[in-house]
Amino acid sequence: MAWASSLPAVAAANARLAYVTDDLVSDVLSAATVELVEKRIAGWEGGSPGFGKAWLTQACSDLDAQETPTARLALLTALASHQVTDEDVDAFRSVQPGDAALVTVVAWAAFGAARRIGTWLTP
Repeated sequence: MAWASSLPAVAAANARLAYVTDDLVSDVLSAATVELVEKRIAGWEGGSPGFGKAWLTQACSDLDAQETPTARLALLTALASHQVTDEDVDAFRSVQPGDAALVTVVAWAAFGAARRIGTWLTP
């Protein structure tokens, strides 16, 4: 987050948010899902992943059925939040009940996308 280097309070807040979301998500997502989402975000150049959700099905094809709903929601949140539907949230809740898990995953994924965008900014 080099863009925030001249703003110590903002840099510190971002660092704390990164620490907390990274720590909490490890209790909700498997290591394979975290790796998949982080890899997709790292390769994202800001564009739309495409119409429909075929890209999402392909991205999650190596995950087991238990991990797929969480990976799908995280990827949608990070890369195509406009495509999140009630069905995506319901599928997530079928394997991860409770609001805490939902908030953790969407906060982590959204912040991951924000961090990626931050790498495009020059201080």
